[in-house]
Amino acid sequence: MTGKEKREKDDGGAQVQPSYYFEGYYDSVSSVAPDTHKRALARGEEASGHDENNPTDAEQTIARGILRTILIAAALLAALVCLVFIVQFAMSYELAVTNDDGKVSFVFSKKDPAQTQEELSILPLEGVLPQFQPDGTGGQSAAGVRHTEASLLISPYRAGQTQLTFRQIYEHCAGSIVIVTSTKEDETLSASGIIMTEDGYIITSSGIAAHGARTIVSVPADKTRYEAEIVGRDDATRLAVLKISASGLTPAVFGDSDSLSEGDIAAAIGNTANGTVAISNGIISAMDENASYNGFAISLILTSAAMNEGTSGGALVNGLGQIVGIAEFEIGRDMGYPQGINCAIPTTEAKKVVDELIRYGYVHGRPALGISMANVPAAASVYYGFPVGVYVGDVAPGSSAYEQGIRRGDIIVSFNGRPVKNTEEFGEYKNSCAVGDTVTLVVYRQREFYSVDVVLMDSSEIG
Repeated sequence: MTGKEKREKDDGGAQVQPSYYFEGYYDSVSSVAPDTHKRALARGEEASGHDENNPTDAEQTIARGILRTILIAAALLAALVCLVFIVQFAMSYELAVTNDDGKVSFVFSKKDPAQTQEELSILPLEGVLPQFQPDGTGGQSAAGVRHTEASLLISPYRAGQTQLTFRQIYEHCAGSIVIVTSTKEDETLSASGIIMTEDGYIITSSGIAAHGARTIVSVPADKTRYEAEIVGRDDATRLAVLKISASGLTPAVFGDSDSLSEGDIAAAIGNTANGTVAISNGIISAMDENASYNGFAISLILTSAAMNEGTSGGALVNGLGQIVGIAEFEIGRDMGYPQGINCAIPTTEAKKVVDELIRYGYVHGRPALGISMANVPAAASVYYGFPVGVYVGDVAPGSSAYEQGIRRGDIIVSFNGRPVKNTEEFGEYKNSCAVGDTVTLVVYRQREFYSVDVVLMDSSEIG
């Protein structure tokens, strides 16, 4: 019997079909374990050639891949550690070049920690530092003029009044809605406004009433345009008041927002993207009386009436054609309300703010420290070893914070014993206090922590 014929029989003489694959495979591995492969071939199975004491090529490949991955990860980690060390060294030391009798020497000397902390305000960490935010929320009017002769009037609610159709609501209110545009440098913003008095007091959104910007009010009802004076603004409620030199305007009729109930019909009327006044219908979804915005507790009306950026400063109207809220699209977006739910400032809340803005140019009773601040960038915390907190950008002379020695470059890490992580948290802590309260701040400066007692002032007292 030939070798080929022998390989075609097993130990019991069973016949198997000749196979070129089996023959080739057997020849290639027979030197490893011939008896094992003979038995495998006799059963018509593919022999593995695997020896438990010797890893296969596949196992060796996997092991090499794992080892390579570990080595690459270790190399990357080492490179990151080296980079952090180099940056810290560069930020903490400076190279001094001396020339002594014609001999040039290079000497590394340690920087003043105050210099390192001050560099936070000028180095391009995370691009740039965010714009510093003042801790006050009021403002003087653009012209420094105080207005005392106007007030927001609210009509009392009377049960049994006839409900209007949405078409009638639009016809009743559209003549009192204006379009407000604000241009500063190369940026132009657009929003809505509500005519409050026939002689030109306009309620709008504080987002459009930026100080230093040229603000134009367009009245679609008679196609006139006016340059507006900013009477005052309040960022806590995002409300502002403008004044235009006009007469014979059609003032809006304001209703009592306290009379609203969930399920009442509502309509939002304001500026659209193409500069026309439009209406969207909906209902009153909820009354949120415990909202917090910009660190302040405010009441909000939630509605299903559609809004966009241009609607802000416009009107939320009830079924009687009365304006019961000032539309604020941005607040709803910032608060994270579900899609399709927008919000407005109730007229009962708006009246208190608007009347103060007209009378004083700001809202009384808003506590302030007199500092501008920004969050400490994550990169600064890593590279400089700074603690988490808020970075002081500027301190108003005459404020209690200034008198107690807080200066630009300080980092506030605690407010009345509570850790401060960001400007929003700082604002919530501050606004939970009252004007005249003494608060304790923990300030980081030059690798040391200091405790400072500061008296909260009225934002109107800080220049």
